[in-house]
Amino acid sequence: MLGTGQMNMGYYLDQLKKLGCSCDWNRTKFTLDDAMTASVLQVFVDLYERGLIYRGYRMVNWDPEAQTTLSDEEVVYEEKQGKLYSIEYQVA
Repeated sequence: MLGTGQMNMGYYLDQLKKLGCSCDWNRTKFTLDDAMTASVLQVFVDLYERGLIYRGYRMVNWDPEAQTTLSDEEVVYEEKQGKLYSIEYQVA
């Protein structure tokens, strides 16, 4: 099954071309390809250990079917009727 990013890769590449980027378009890679994931993970670990990136705690758009997060631009919002529960608790 293709992830959301892979399904949209053609769209992303088209946008880069419209911005005037000049690349060898026959050699593009997707960061979640099996051959790339170890390298991508290592780069993020290295950047984190050097203090150049951090891991924050925040709400994300999780896609349970694709098992990945989505950017705000990839989310298709729809209104549904239902119940919304809220919970109050003390913060120490």
